[in-house]
Amino acid sequence: MKTKLSFESFFRSETKKTYFHELMKKLEIEYKNYQVFPKKGDLFNAIKITDFDNLKIVIIGQDPYHQEGQADGLAFSTKAKILPPSLKNLFEEIKNSYPDFSKKDGNLKNWAKQGVLLLNIVLSVRKSSPNSHANIGWEIFSYNLIKFIVENKVDIIFLLLGQKAKTSVENVNFEKQKVFFYSHPSPFSFAKSLKHSDVFKKINIFLKQKNQSEINWNL
Repeated sequence: MKTKLSFESFFRSETKKTYFHELMKKLEIEYKNYQVFPKKGDLFNAIKITDFDNLKIVIIGQDPYHQEGQADGLAFSTKAKILPPSLKNLFEEIKNSYPDFSKKDGNLKNWAKQGVLLLNIVLSVRKSSPNSHANIGWEIFSYNLIKFIVENKVDIIFLLLGQKAKTSVENVNFEKQKVFFYSHPSPFSFAKSLKHSDVFKKINIFLKQKNQSEINWNL
């Protein structure tokens, strides 16, 4: 009997692989000896909250926010009262396309529920130490997840934000998907190509063309 494909079935299959066991061992040590974000229970929120059947968009970032109370397991999302600069810039770009945009909080769970997979290439980080969990196995997990999506779906929109996001998927065949690549929304690179790109409107135009419901970025 054919198993129904889901993020859960993907995850189950990854947990049986050697690299994943090694990754979990390394993480155990990291959580024990350092302050690590997000909380253990939030690590896989992106694939817990977004439903595979309803998947429309994959937004790919780098690694989680590395300060206290920010990272929540969804790329760019935060429960913190003060928005991190990257998210502020994303909101500025949405407002550029949709002047009525008025979202003030940084919790992007409602984007995820609408079919937006908010995926960081690396899913954890040590406090105050960006990229500290690069090359411990997360890149394999993310690559396998992206491959799983492109092999089982068509017309998924991939928004790659920053060079790391682009590099991490350079061997993926996106022939049947729609890809946008822009600079990362951090203050250092936002203006390079993401600012005034209208990408959030372009995403909704594409969804409309495919008879899919548009994303309400304001939620």
